[in-house]
Amino acid sequence: IDYTGGGCGSLLLEPQRTNLITYSDDFTQGWSLSSATIISNSTTAPDGLSNGSTLTTSAFGGGLVESLAASDGDITFSLFVKKGTTNGVRLRIDAATDSNGFFDLVNNTVYSSDDEASIESFGNNWYRISISANITSFSKVVIYTTDGSDSYENGSVYIYGAMLEEGSYATSYIPTSGTTVTRLLDT
Repeated sequence: IDYTGGGCGSLLLEPQRTNLITYSDDFTQGWSLSSATIISNSTTAPDGLSNGSTLTTSAFGGGLVESLAASDGDITFSLFVKKGTTNGVRLRIDAATDSNGFFDLVNNTVYSSDDEASIESFGNNWYRISISANITSFSKVVIYTTDGSDSYENGSVYIYGAMLEEGSYATSYIPTSGTTVTRLLDT
């Protein structure tokens, strides 16, 4: 129920969406590492379970990559993140024209973005970050560690709940564990 604007609450209904990432919490499945390591189940995630992961990069441009297929048009990539030894995260959508969002996890802000980007608090220093773009020739999404600005920084960040959906904004998280999952239209 949404109480935005005060007064009586109203139902907050969502459209049908599909999480195209087949392993949204298990970053050892389907994802590839580039000058980075991943430690699964290393921290308490926003769902209260110990299924958050630690991503640690060890070289310039190191990160976590997911290559998959998506249709041309609006697309949104989102992820839950928590500050580790680095102060920021960069989300990238690789397509004919790449889209990037840089997120400052100290000041909890979008540092810069090519397209629509947002950061939202989920308590216990976890944030859900997202970037949305209108794309053609999609190829992959990438997660990098940064210094809180637009510069790479080696180190760690906690991650959980990756989601790639066809649409112009992020909807509520849809967990996956081996296949894409579709949430039907709320009625």
